[in-house]
Amino acid sequence: MTSTIDGDRNPTEMTRFFTHNPPRERRPRTMSPTTRYLCGAAYRSERFADGVISELVGDGHRAVVPTVGYDLEPVLRHCYHARHLWLLQNALISAILLIGFFAATWSTVLLAGIAFLANLLSPSAERADRSTARLMLGGVALAAVVWVFGPPVLVLIGLWSETPSDTSAPPDLTTSYWPVLWWLIGLGLPVLAVIALTRATVLRTFTWDLAPGARRDPPEVSNPAILHRMKTVAAAQHGNVVLHSGYDPFLGGGHVVRAWSVAMELKRDSGPDGHRPGATGPVAVDPVALNRHVKRRLAALASAELPAHERMTGLVLRDQVVASGAQWRNYPLIDTGLRQPFSHASPQAVEAIIRAPQPSVRHFLRASVGAENREATGTAGDVIMPAEYQNVVVSTFTHIAVEGGMLYVESVSTVLGPIRDEFLDLDQHVAGDHAGWEPVREALQLFGAATLSAPVRLVRTAVRAAGAGRRMTRADRETERLPRYDFGARAEVRQLASAGRPVTYLQRLDAEKYSKLMERRVSEAVLGYLADQGIDTSEYETRMNVFNNHGVFIRGDNHGPAAAGPGATALLNDGGGKRKEKSSDA
Repeated sequence: MTSTIDGDRNPTEMTRFFTHNPPRERRPRTMSPTTRYLCGAAYRSERFADGVISELVGDGHRAVVPTVGYDLEPVLRHCYHARHLWLLQNALISAILLIGFFAATWSTVLLAGIAFLANLLSPSAERADRSTARLMLGGVALAAVVWVFGPPVLVLIGLWSETPSDTSAPPDLTTSYWPVLWWLIGLGLPVLAVIALTRATVLRTFTWDLAPGARRDPPEVSNPAILHRMKTVAAAQHGNVVLHSGYDPFLGGGHVVRAWSVAMELKRDSGPDGHRPGATGPVAVDPVALNRHVKRRLAALASAELPAHERMTGLVLRDQVVASGAQWRNYPLIDTGLRQPFSHASPQAVEAIIRAPQPSVRHFLRASVGAENREATGTAGDVIMPAEYQNVVVSTFTHIAVEGGMLYVESVSTVLGPIRDEFLDLDQHVAGDHAGWEPVREALQLFGAATLSAPVRLVRTAVRAAGAGRRMTRADRETERLPRYDFGARAEVRQLASAGRPVTYLQRLDAEKYSKLMERRVSEAVLGYLADQGIDTSEYETRMNVFNNHGVFIRGDNHGPAAAGPGATALLNDGGGKRKEKSSDA
């Protein structure tokens, strides 16, 4: 079966090879650390919560990137819960500021100025972004100018028949100091109370619903359309089909740190006398069997036969069928009836794609490590170093193809940076913090940013909510009438909350270590399989000398100088004062 578009293909035949993952039973279960941190990130960043909802629900026809080490459904549910909290907080603060502006203009302007100074003095992680702060402060200043100078200007041009009231002018502090102060306190305290109540709700979520080892149901969502999409997302995250939008096919992998490829002829190895067997022509190699051999060799890195401290903890292996999402009519990876991408490719479909790789679809064997915790124990079993969250995920994508009597091996190593620091303070809170002074302390830290950004965020949320329905309707209409539509995923949730690269040198070294271990295992697995099939591997070895640590594969005895790598040389002293030089053109 190929991935070419065929208008005569029977849709029921396609579903035998490509299907939707069946929904899984929803039950309380312990969350992985990554799931917990991503759920908590929704309460720390309104932008993150909106980004997750926009990617997974904004377009119900969009593909879902398979996850590694976390569960999408609770993350999505907490994003909606956080959005409701953000919306309620911003609406209440905006209402207080609006009432204050008409009742006590200069007190409200003074409150905005205090919020601006508090925002500048707060930690960088708690500040409102500059554009939001400037927009809010500029809006307050403009409104104050209009409030003060608007009536006199209207009187001058004859559009205002009454004399402007003296209360529109700046107050005389000698007679109006106390009213301004009392209004300032009367406006500031309710704003602070709203923020503190919101933080108390968030802290309760952190210390109960998202506590380590907690087995609680995530927040409920009442909208039937959103619930239906959530079920689709929850099932699709366990699939093996990746439809991507744009250039990057490795969504969720992070930054590409190294890529190499080898193309070699499949010819018989020479015998002990240096002569090749009489049979001519390329040697037949089953790429499916080679892929499975590589997968088994990678799985051996975490084998139970190894000592516990030597196993590669958190190793995840999966086949991925990757294609561009800009497809549509009768494309095998798109469900024509539901107008949604399939999430699961059957073993028969995966094997067919491996054996007959096409430009529009490609098979990758993905190996990822770094999504689980591991502790260091002594010989007696006592814990020396407790388990620590592995905050960097290293992935290796391997593509193997046999075409034209030649073997092509491609490896791409990626590193997904750590979850950002502001999202990792989840475990610093303990049960009971929400009933003490912790919400008040956080409210004081967030007062500047929350006050300045509330009206801007409220307007932004209202615009997005008004446009969400139109976007979903437009997507339904376009998938129905257009001959081509982009069903591909644009982003991956774990990557939205992560730094672009490792942020410490040790994280960089860990990424280098795991990528080299997996790359080396892939190259040696291919080499061993080819050698077992009686295939000449000299060309493969020569090329891998450069790729794997710039090292050298030496078979048999070596009685002379050896050189490898661009411009490398080796010198041999023959004992008579003469030196022989050997250079490398690799």
